[in-house]
Amino acid sequence: MKKLFILMILMGLMQVSQAQKLIESFDNAVGPVFLDPPVLNDNFFTNGPGSYCLLTTDTSHVEGTGSMRIDYHIQASDGWGGYVVRTTYKPGFTDSVAYMDMSGGTHLRLRYKVLSPALMTVAGATTIEFKMAEIDAAGNRDLWLHKIAIDFKDATSDWLEVDIPLEKNTDNTKGFSLQFGDGDKELQLEHIKGFEFALVYGTTGGDTAVTSTGSLLWDNLTLEGKRSIATVFFAGKALPAALGVPWAWGQSTIEMVESAGRDSA
Repeated sequence: MKKLFILMILMGLMQVSQAQKLIESFDNAVGPVFLDPPVLNDNFFTNGPGSYCLLTTDTSHVEGTGSMRIDYHIQASDGWGGYVVRTTYKPGFTDSVAYMDMSGGTHLRLRYKVLSPALMTVAGATTIEFKMAEIDAAGNRDLWLHKIAIDFKDATSDWLEVDIPLEKNTDNTKGFSLQFGDGDKELQLEHIKGFEFALVYGTTGGDTAVTSTGSLLWDNLTLEGKRSIATVFFAGKALPAALGVPWAWGQSTIEMVESAGRDSA
């Protein structure tokens, strides 16, 4: 019993130490992480012939040595508006890309600074979507989308933080919704192979010549929180739910004896 008690304390300390994990520092993300230069329909996507999204490294930062600067120009080439997308991967070419396991956290936290507030030639809304590419062993991709709560009108020039909930939700402002799926369409955070972001300019009126232009910085993307998981013993068995809470400070009296199961009568 004493060994089990010590083991559970050590497991608790390990979970606390893993409460924050660096996903991307953005010190040198342009090229090695977000693919560059932009190649249309390869690592850059848009519906507007006059649209662009340029990425550079900036010396301003929250941590480390730099951040990623995003300069965008979105042409509303469809009646509803327009978009630009940049990716960390090439769809269909991910066999050699390592998985990112984010199943232990509850949310991502991104630090950002608006350098130039969105300048829109007609009234509309400029927003940004953060996407995760979940890819299974067969190469099937489920693309998950979350609309980040970034205020593109912010003119404070301050570094701000925004949280990105790591959960499936039909409301893409509260979690991730499925944009499209070739796999099982279930969010599996241990099977993430890439990220995308989409800057979107939504308009009304149908004028396809209008644009939204601006710039911002991204820095220090971290995995936050601690997701509850079942305690698993090294024998490979999870603690039975019928036992309830196995111990608590000051009242650790439960003992487990092999083959002495609970009476089901």
